[in-house]
Amino acid sequence: MSFFPRGYTRHMFEQAFRNIDDVLRKEAGCTTELDYTEQTSWLLFLKYLDNLEQERATEAELNNKKYTPLLDKHRPAIVVLELGGNDGLRGLPVTQMRSNLSAIINESQTAGARVLLVGVRLPPNYGEVYTGAFEAAYRELAKTHRVALVPFILEDFAGNPEYFQADRLHPNEQAQQLMLDRVWSGLKPLLHR
Repeated sequence: MSFFPRGYTRHMFEQAFRNIDDVLRKEAGCTTELDYTEQTSWLLFLKYLDNLEQERATEAELNNKKYTPLLDKHRPAIVVLELGGNDGLRGLPVTQMRSNLSAIINESQTAGARVLLVGVRLPPNYGEVYTGAFEAAYRELAKTHRVALVPFILEDFAGNPEYFQADRLHPNEQAQQLMLDRVWSGLKPLLHR
């Protein structure tokens, strides 16, 4: 199992990773080495997990052994899924973003996990048609897969610049508690099932 949906190639991932420095330093508003290090650490960790899964699966196959993917092995009770924003910011087709999220939801549910889907929205300069379809994709996924949904993680403060980094897209430290509260509103009911 890969943590990246089918269709993602290693070349696509490596190309995206080569752009991390520009994105984090210019577009994401990282102003200090600490910001950059923290975000890069997460990306490296995800890359490590994906590579680990692929290497272990290949090694098992070469040794004619069975491999159990991490998601199957650890069997999380709940998976919180908040992805898709960068797909939208890059202008990828909404159908592709929906397909990617659907694959992750399917793999999570197959492993027995309940899923909390956390939606994101795009800035209005992407146009009403695109942003409307993008936002609707989260509702459609939640309905199709019967998963819990937090429609918009930035719901209560999206228009308030004091909660954002200089890029006005990425929340700052002050926004973290508000985002936690928003996610908790969807997560808490899942804990009691």
